[in-house]
Amino acid sequence: MTNDPINPAHYSKIQGLALEPLIMEAPYFLGAAIKYVWRCKKKGGAEDIRKARRCLELHLEGAPVPSPGALEAAEKFLDKARRAPRSLQITALIKLLFFGYHLDRVDKLPALLETLDTLEKALERGAYGGKA
Repeated sequence: MTNDPINPAHYSKIQGLALEPLIMEAPYFLGAAIKYVWRCKKKGGAEDIRKARRCLELHLEGAPVPSPGALEAAEKFLDKARRAPRSLQITALIKLLFFGYHLDRVDKLPALLETLDTLEKALERGAYGGKA
């Protein structure tokens, strides 16, 4: 594995799913939360999940209206992700995307937070070989 500062390995595809189209037009803090969950297994571990949770809080405070391009990219990702093998990380990304673009669905927030908590604990236990 090379140390490429432009295309770092921790942002590589997950189960054939690409990060860049997903965050190109996403609201800033939602995109940041997505990136932290995306890289958690390869870079920051449990700390990345704590950072993602903080970015989600900031996203909720701002409640930005997403662009049509961001919604389209999210729908494409969700369609592909639902057909991919379901890891805890993919599940967290699906829930984060759904809630991040449907802030009116506050009933989905507890499930998202529970999934992030579970992923954080798994990373702390070293379940993915990432950092604690």
